[in-house]
Amino acid sequence: MTGGNDTIIMEFTLLGLFHHPELQPLLFLAFLTIYILTLMGNALVILATVSDPVLRTPMYFFLRNLAFLEICYTSVTIPKMLVNLLLEKKTISFSGCATQMYFFLFFGTAVCYLLAVMSYDRYVAICNPLHYPALMSRRLCLLLVSGCWVTGMFVSLGQTALIFSVPFCGSNVINHFFCDVPPLVNLLCPDSRMNEVEKVLMNVLVIVIPFAAIFRYLRPNCGYTSGMDKLLSLLYTVAPALLNPVIYSLRNEQVKAALRKVMDRHTASQNM
Repeated sequence: MTGGNDTIIMEFTLLGLFHHPELQPLLFLAFLTIYILTLMGNALVILATVSDPVLRTPMYFFLRNLAFLEICYTSVTIPKMLVNLLLEKKTISFSGCATQMYFFLFFGTAVCYLLAVMSYDRYVAICNPLHYPALMSRRLCLLLVSGCWVTGMFVSLGQTALIFSVPFCGSNVINHFFCDVPPLVNLLCPDSRMNEVEKVLMNVLVIVIPFAAIFRYLRPNCGYTSGMDKLLSLLYTVAPALLNPVIYSLRNEQVKAALRKVMDRHTASQNM
């Protein structure tokens, strides 16, 4: 991609979370632990809902898909961040940055729409319990989940293409720990063909990324620092994937029973 003054940007430099080298080992251990717990928690949800026939209902089908999406969502940013915490030079290639942004927006958008689908599922179960099996058929569940994936694919493709089709002006330093939308927008040439309408459209698309992202992209300019921006990104990137298995599944008695059955079968096979 050609930047300002006919420079060609081949890679970006990520500044990371904090500018304190002495904190890097501690941050690495902390985020490695969080990432492992996230993978284990969501993997347990998938294992429980797949192995037990009792849990083959629409609600657990959606929870299984949510767990898989959360694994993918965190795996887009956290592994690269862990690698950069061990390196003095924190870089990412131009194509790697575009790919990371695409999948970050893809999985984030899919999670957002899947949460809306899960809300609809609970609404039908509570308000129309007698018609629930007919209304939430397996075919409809598959269509709803497929719609979440397809919507995420097109939203992220459009936004990523919009940003990376515009020239970057000189600087290749991203004041962030991954290739997120706002820090990359700050590097775009002000006289490029991205007009005000396109910028508004891009920000509207970003709002589909759930929860904390809403405040983040509609934040006030005064009194708002890049450090706060990074912390909010970290919050909505890491926290939901870590906590969702506990909130939605692992406190559920049926899920606990299914996991106990899996462990009992594994123990029995080891003793044979």
